[in-house]
Amino acid sequence: MTSQFTGSTADSTGQIQVFPSEPGIGVLVISPPYVIGYKPLSDNALGVNYSMVHSDLRGLLVYILTYLQMTIGDQIDVFLGPGTTPVASFSVTDKDFDAEGNAKNIPFYIPVKTMENKYPQPGNLPFRFGVKRLGGNEEKSTPFDLFYKSFPPGDPDTDGGKPFNQGLPLPIASETIIDQNVIAEGMTVTVLAYLHQAMDDVVELAFGPLALFFTVTDPTADIVFDLTPELLGQLSASDVLIVRYQLTDKVHNQSGWSDALKLQAKPGVTLLSAPVVELADEFNVVNHDTLAGNPMSVLVTGVFATDDEIVLTLAGFTHSGEPVTHAYRKTLSSSGRTVFFDVENERVQALIRGALRLTYVLTKKSTGKPQHSKPADITISGSSSPLRAPTVEQAVADELPADTAMAQVLVPSYWPLKVGATVKLYWQVTGADGVMSRFIFGRTATDPSLPITFDVAAKYIAPYAGQPLTVHCDIANPGKVAVTSELLQLVIGEEAKLELLPPFLVKPAVSPIDVLAYPEGVTMRIEYLGARDGDRARLVEVNAPAGSPQFPLVAFNSNKRVNTKLTPEFLAARQGKEIDLRWNLNRGGGQAGKSPVVELSVLKIADGDIRLPTPTIDRASGQELDVTRLLSTDPITVAPWLHFWNELVSLTFEGTRLDGTGFYLEFLKNEPSTPPGLNKTLPIEELKKLKNGSTLKISFTVSFNDSTGKTTVIFPERKYNIVNVVLEENFDSTPVQSIGIGQTIETPSMTIRILSANATLKIADSRTLTTHFPVPQQQPGRMEKHVLFLDSTNTNVTISLSFKAAYSRISFWYNQTKSTTTVFFLGTRGVLGQQSFNSNESPSGLHNLVGSYPGIIGIEIRGNNDAYLLDHFQFDL
Repeated sequence: MTSQFTGSTADSTGQIQVFPSEPGIGVLVISPPYVIGYKPLSDNALGVNYSMVHSDLRGLLVYILTYLQMTIGDQIDVFLGPGTTPVASFSVTDKDFDAEGNAKNIPFYIPVKTMENKYPQPGNLPFRFGVKRLGGNEEKSTPFDLFYKSFPPGDPDTDGGKPFNQGLPLPIASETIIDQNVIAEGMTVTVLAYLHQAMDDVVELAFGPLALFFTVTDPTADIVFDLTPELLGQLSASDVLIVRYQLTDKVHNQSGWSDALKLQAKPGVTLLSAPVVELADEFNVVNHDTLAGNPMSVLVTGVFATDDEIVLTLAGFTHSGEPVTHAYRKTLSSSGRTVFFDVENERVQALIRGALRLTYVLTKKSTGKPQHSKPADITISGSSSPLRAPTVEQAVADELPADTAMAQVLVPSYWPLKVGATVKLYWQVTGADGVMSRFIFGRTATDPSLPITFDVAAKYIAPYAGQPLTVHCDIANPGKVAVTSELLQLVIGEEAKLELLPPFLVKPAVSPIDVLAYPEGVTMRIEYLGARDGDRARLVEVNAPAGSPQFPLVAFNSNKRVNTKLTPEFLAARQGKEIDLRWNLNRGGGQAGKSPVVELSVLKIADGDIRLPTPTIDRASGQELDVTRLLSTDPITVAPWLHFWNELVSLTFEGTRLDGTGFYLEFLKNEPSTPPGLNKTLPIEELKKLKNGSTLKISFTVSFNDSTGKTTVIFPERKYNIVNVVLEENFDSTPVQSIGIGQTIETPSMTIRILSANATLKIADSRTLTTHFPVPQQQPGRMEKHVLFLDSTNTNVTISLSFKAAYSRISFWYNQTKSTTTVFFLGTRGVLGQQSFNSNESPSGLHNLVGSYPGIIGIEIRGNNDAYLLDHFQFDL
């Protein structure tokens, strides 16, 4: 169907008189119901549209026109369609008359629901009403056809929130740019056949400032508007010429205006012919499938000369609406009439279910003036995804070798790729147990001009040998929906058998291993001539003790070797045991194989092995330990040794006490070690109890638990000859106290006893001592602070001082005595000699007594009715 231009709507000009009806014979003839705003139709029916029914919540407004002898109480029934059930029923009341008693037209409404039930489809239904008089007479109006259509022509709006009707497809213009050639030849605009298209529909086309109307005569045909040269000549130059249409049916239901098609008007400008896409069909559709992986050929025709330049520009939109552009530039090397451009297949594939506009600019060398072409608009169809499948560089004939150390996956070029796009690679494999796993790798695109690759390690390849592999990728530009590539279907090849040799000891080390012979440990060597770049190896102890750390994962050196140290601590913890070692090959981040086992043995460390350190007291001189010279900070030490996992240390002292009894001290018992060695403060006070001339034995052990139980390493013993001789005694370190017969006072140098009853012997503080005789003044080096004090008595009194060592000479200071008081020097066989105190009862007199005899082991002081103070004993060995 072809349109004719007109400036007003093309409604039918035929007229029929429906209201009021011509009066019939007789005074009681009544007029039919009167529908407000009805549309007269060509078949003499009255038309009602959607708005008339729905503009009032009460429904369609209808009037009963006044009739002759209209009287209060008349019963009115309105009928629509066949049947005897009225759609409205009411009586005439006084409200239907004015103040003068004149009858008025009576309004009533047919509800929306009633109209919908009566008209499931558009059509004609008879419409009438009847009046029953009070006297019983009944009259009926002349019926007429009422037509109702409840929907507009065309597809409904898909988004009522936007202006215009998005449900209507755009009009189709034969030209997109109206240059002078088009104006001279004319063009067409087509409105495709639409939903509910019907006879007498009116299609209104707004073509810029022009308005064209078309009345439908074929309900199935497209509507074609002819834009003649005369019409086009009225257009002014414009970069945006709006073309849209709306539909109106015979009862004036309207679709609303369509969205706009935008054209360009360029009167006075002549454009070059549009480029030609050779594989485009008559609807300008290119099916990507027909390219079969080849480029899309674009043909530019004209008269060209050498050095003319053609720039072909592609501007398109993907299926998701992402814009893309690209330009090809050619400088012609010869004259001709055709020039071909090849558009890469992946660019075409990216626009599947999208659109592409092609234009070119010709710059002739002879003029230097650019000339623009008309556009060629095409759409791209096809069964493929807009993104090709990725490729795996190492795959050959659809098979990826199972021993691939690292697979490089190339993501296909994607025309719309933007900075910040999220790119994901999906690597789907099936294990030997049939369980499928999918690994996802991702990255962010930072430079769309660079290829995007992923490295897939061997741990995602080797364990799935002989199984299918599916690879694809997703690309999502910022704020856009992701596009998914086609699938790449591969098979991971069968696993190649690896021949790995067991690790071995590097000479001079041999098995069984003597731990103490290798203070730096021993080296195990892994050698694999088939090692590749990136391969690594790890030495493994089979059935290692719980908690043992792993050996490191080490890359092969240039000699295809990996050396791993077995430290002295490692070996010491396994002394006296067999150990099994193997190694694992790591390839591409996963285990690719393991070697056979080598069996080694470690000798047990012998008890007291002299290569182990011996406990030592630094203050000792050779084999002699003078306990009297020990300081409170002096330590016992053990030099660093081979440590064991979770080791515990014990240290004991064993010797003879001053009184000849046995001495045993567990100084450390199963205590955690504090590497590298041992350093503990000596138990000084305990060691001073050792007998002079006795032997002190120091034992040190280290124990640890392993899979077979507790193991103890005994270190060499240390023996010291004890020197415990005091050469001076001033009683200042001995607490103040007093004793009677049968009691003793112990000092570092002697044991003090009183051998007589009825007397008291004291250690007293001379600074506070009170007695019946004056106490001497403090005389340092002679008599001061604590002293040995025998109070006076009227009886004979003997005191005994038993020395803790044998001396050749002793001396001491005394006072306040009588010449009858005698000192007896005792040896192992009895009295060695004797000396009497000087007779001097002066309260402040001090005297020094000296006795020299071989082997003095004690003295006895015997006196009668005497009291005295003793202090500052000095001894010579």
